[in-house]
Amino acid sequence: MAFMARPIVPKQFRTAAMRGFLLSALNQERANLRTSFQATVATWNHSVNFTIAISYKGNDARLLAWTDDYVWNILNSGTMNRYSILPPGFVPKTRPRVVGSLAGRGTARKSNKSRGSIAAREWNTVIMELHEPVFNQRIAAAIFKGFR
Repeated sequence: MAFMARPIVPKQFRTAAMRGFLLSALNQERANLRTSFQATVATWNHSVNFTIAISYKGNDARLLAWTDDYVWNILNSGTMNRYSILPPGFVPKTRPRVVGSLAGRGTARKSNKSRGSIAAREWNTVIMELHEPVFNQRIAAAIFKGFR
């Protein structure tokens, strides 16, 4: 009885190709994130600039999103005190944990007295929850492509 063995030589790992596939997936998801963040301010009277940076080092791929806009950050995190008077029939443009912006109704006036609080919109958390499954699928697909 004869036994014959033949070595299987693995393909060369293509580091540059893998990096390219991952960066492509990160760029696609960055565009989707920008769309979601812009939806939170679609009906606002002033423009808000969002920065979305790609961080890819070693085995760690991240998208980092932020803005320096004071109003957006106040609404996102909420406040304990609100120094404004809301007229009857006032409808806010945004709602807590809703990615989007409505027309709203009424204008708040400044006050020297605290009049309750502003509920946190938590947009950063909600957007992350919405995009995380798709982000993970894109990265997994990019890794799979890189190994082919």
